Amino acid sequence: MKKFLTAKIAAMLLIFTFITSSFVGSTFAKYITTGTGSDTARVAKWGITVTMNDDLGAFKNQYATDDVDSTAEISNSVLADAEVVAPGTTGNFAFSVAGSPEVAVDLQYKVNVHSDISLEAGTYNGVEISENYNPIKFSVYDDPEAPEAMENGADLTLSELKEFIEALSGKVAPGTEIDKNYTVVWKWDFSKDDNTDALDTYLGDEAAAQEIKFDIVITATQID
Repeated sequence: MKKFLTAKIAAMLLIFTFITSSFVGSTFAKYITTGTGSDTARVAKWGITVTMNDDLGAFKNQYATDDVDSTAEISNSVLADAEVVAPGTTGNFAFSVAGSPEVAVDLQYKVNVHSDISLEAGTYNGVEISENYNPIKFSVYDDPEAPEAMENGADLTLSELKEFIEALSGKVAPGTEIDKNYTVVWKWDFSKDDNTDALDTYLGDEAAAQEIKFDIVITATQID
């Protein structure tokens, strides 16, 4: 009887062990939900390049002659100790803006006119004029190979050139490729008629009293 009781107790202890083991195992079980977030960014591209000489190089101190009958004797029609202009001379300068910015851009062109070669309305060498005489005229090209200047961009006075170039300013959307190339050609016509010859001669007699001077500033600014 005692042996039977011992066996019964042992069996009950074994069953109890199994039961408590299941409770212990469930104690260490749990729900797990995992979420992971990650992000990476680089600096947005700017990369705008403005190409323009500090000295525009529009004017020179000497100009080659265009008179085929004189080339055997002289090579220059104008020769001075400083940059000058005269009837029959011409020149040019260029500037450009390029880039593919990833931000919005405010592109501004500014022309500062300091002085111009001009005669106000009046009488000069016996010739009366009712409006200003500006012998130097400018033409703007957006393609150096183009046979004609840009629309409304031909034969401009310096003040008109200022208005034309500054009107090129504008805002550019992000991701837009900027590829703007401009060439400005100036000229002083050699001879139109007796009246313009008289006016040109008057300007030539004034010599250093008249000069043309201007500068161009191009600014590209990020738009917030």
